[in-house]
Amino acid sequence: MRLPRRGRQKLRPDLTSLIDVLFILIIFFTVSSTWKEQPALELDLPSASSAQAEPVNDVVVTIRADGTTYVGEQEVGRKELKREMRALLGDAVEVPAVVISADRAAPHGAVVAVLDVAKELGAHRVLLATEPAEAAR
Repeated sequence: MRLPRRGRQKLRPDLTSLIDVLFILIIFFTVSSTWKEQPALELDLPSASSAQAEPVNDVVVTIRADGTTYVGEQEVGRKELKREMRALLGDAVEVPAVVISADRAAPHGAVVAVLDVAKELGAHRVLLATEPAEAAR
């Protein structure tokens, strides 16, 4: 009597548990990541086609259209600007970047004043906040 031979069974790994673990890791990192919000000021940022998204964990200086300057969420005058920026930048070996978020109609002199103070305090990275070109109004 001849018995039928069984063909070789193809072994396939079960990927269900691997996919479950990956989804849990994605959810964990999404929930545990920190999000820093910008001050809630009405700004009309200029647009740039070369704009790139950068994480914001640095010193943010906001300049409104009327020239009012904010360091973080605190309004400062020209005389107080250097003192407030020094307090946020600190004396760390690696000085954080300064992000200048200036309104499209902000006075040029106010932006130059912030750039000057940032250079005096040793900030090696100064970023200008813009909107992506396709989001421009």
